[in-house]
Amino acid sequence: MIEAALFISLGALSVGLLLFAIIPVVSRRSRSLAIKELERQAPVSFAEITAQKDQMRAHFAVELNRMEKRMNKLQEDTHTHRIDSERWRTHAEHLELDFERLTAEYSELKLRLSTIETELDQQSTIAKDALKTPTGVEKKKFYALETEVAELIAAENAAKLEIVALKSELTSSEGRIIEMEKSMPSLDELDLRKELKGLAEDVSIFIKSTTAQKTSTKKPNGSDDSATALETQSASTDDTENTDAEAPAGAVPEEGQNVVDLSERIRSLKPEAASS
Repeated sequence: MIEAALFISLGALSVGLLLFAIIPVVSRRSRSLAIKELERQAPVSFAEITAQKDQMRAHFAVELNRMEKRMNKLQEDTHTHRIDSERWRTHAEHLELDFERLTAEYSELKLRLSTIETELDQQSTIAKDALKTPTGVEKKKFYALETEVAELIAAENAAKLEIVALKSELTSSEGRIIEMEKSMPSLDELDLRKELKGLAEDVSIFIKSTTAQKTSTKKPNGSDDSATALETQSASTDDTENTDAEAPAGAVPEEGQNVVDLSERIRSLKPEAASS
């Protein structure tokens, strides 16, 4: 037990001696390194000291300028925020005034609404009572309306009857128009009748010329017989023309035959007139 304590004490003593021997060496080394660092950083000449001073002054001036700019910007921002705050405060005051005004208007309108509802209830009650007990004027108006409605119904019925009559008349008129269109002569019949009229005129002119020659020359009875024959022929042609003019639309073949007969008669009359 005593030996262990002796060994421990001897170990501690030896460690202390070693520390006392090493610590001065380490302190001297650290001191020398610190001195060298200070000598390296510190200026050696007066010019270096002046240059370092100027450099520090310039650095401080730049920092000061930057801080001044930042301060000016902060002042401007503060001024702007102050103006905005004043503007918003004024706007808030106006909004408060508008709110108070609208609140007053709302209360007034609410009061008026309650008054109008009361009046409406009274008027509705009066109107219901009036409807339950109609007056003489209202009865007269009702009877007048009934009379007017009856007159309108009668006028409507008369108009319906008139429309039916007009429709029937229109139908009959359409039937007549269709019949007239069917009975009208075609263009070919008109051209044929024009040709017949032209032939009849030629025959009448020829007969007139022959009668004029007869009266001027005063021939014997043979010529008189031929003249009378011509007159009878002209009369027959006139009768044929009249019958053709009065003939219906379905007599086209008979008119063609009459034209052929007239042409043959004219051809037979021409030699007789020449001989006379």
